[in-house]
Amino acid sequence: MRRGVHDNRRDAETQRERETLPSCLSLCGRPERSKTPLKSPLVQGGRAFSSNVASQSSMKISSDFRKSDSIFQNVLRRERSWMISLCLLVSAVTLVAALTPLFAFRVHAAEPDSPPLPQLRVITLADAVSFKMGRIEGKRMVYPDMGAKRLTFNYIESQPGDEFPQHVHDYSDDTFLVLQGQVDVRQGDSRRHLGTGYAAFVPNGQIHGTITTGTAKALLISFQAPPDLKLYSGERDSSKPGAKPPVGVITPGAVQLLEFQNKNGFFLHRGLGSQRVAVAYRTLKPAEEFQADLPVSGEGLLFVWKGGVTVQQGQSRHRLEATNLLFATNAGKVLVKNTTAAPSILVQVQSPPDGSQAK
Repeated sequence: MRRGVHDNRRDAETQRERETLPSCLSLCGRPERSKTPLKSPLVQGGRAFSSNVASQSSMKISSDFRKSDSIFQNVLRRERSWMISLCLLVSAVTLVAALTPLFAFRVHAAEPDSPPLPQLRVITLADAVSFKMGRIEGKRMVYPDMGAKRLTFNYIESQPGDEFPQHVHDYSDDTFLVLQGQVDVRQGDSRRHLGTGYAAFVPNGQIHGTITTGTAKALLISFQAPPDLKLYSGERDSSKPGAKPPVGVITPGAVQLLEFQNKNGFFLHRGLGSQRVAVAYRTLKPAEEFQADLPVSGEGLLFVWKGGVTVQQGQSRHRLEATNLLFATNAGKVLVKNTTAAPSILVQVQSPPDGSQAK
């Protein structure tokens, strides 16, 4: 019983102490401890500051990211724009390259180009270049190295017994005229006589050669259409030691022997099977003149065998003596006049041969 009273008394004293403690603490200058959590401005400001810092950092990171993304997008757009421009440029160049030939063709068809300017050139034997076939030395007066593309012209002298070795022109037709002397045309073992005033027309691929006969020298002129460069390099010379025989054909009747000395005009033309060249033999009386229709787009020549002539085209005039020739490119019409007191003889050659049959 006493113990319980004592305990109750102690509890009452403890309660009084608790009630008086705040006042004592107040008197001593110590604040009363609050049971609720402290909410001082410093704590609240710190928390606000941390929150603001975090928010600003987040906003800055977001802003930097947006800026980086914007820069990347700009670079990407520039790259795409550059690639598109390059593709468009390549496409435009390809289109222009593809359409240019068609456009040029249409322009050409609608407005044909003007014909090339004519060129006239006098050539003498002193201008000729020598070449050899067997023992015969020829002189080339018209040949590719001087600009000829359709014709060659050769001046050949040979002595009795000389042979122009058998050969073949793979792509060229060969024509030769005997202006003086006698020769035989040889094909394999066969021989046919060809005297002064006669010519031989040899289509390409036919084996042929000549042997000079008689007791005097022979003088021949020859031309190939188109040019055969191997004739001048020696590759056609089958008489060389170790040379192989010519590879070609011998077709009966293919090589034509034609008279020209009694002609005064074209004796070789398309009507006789010549598709690349036409040849005329002309004799002009003193002061006589004629109009030579040389190719407007092609090549032609006038070789003076005897006498002398002038060749005039517009204000251009050229004088030709015996054994001279005039090489003409894209010439068209020229006026030829005998300027001597005796007949003048000339040979006219042209390629292509168009229009030669009727003149």
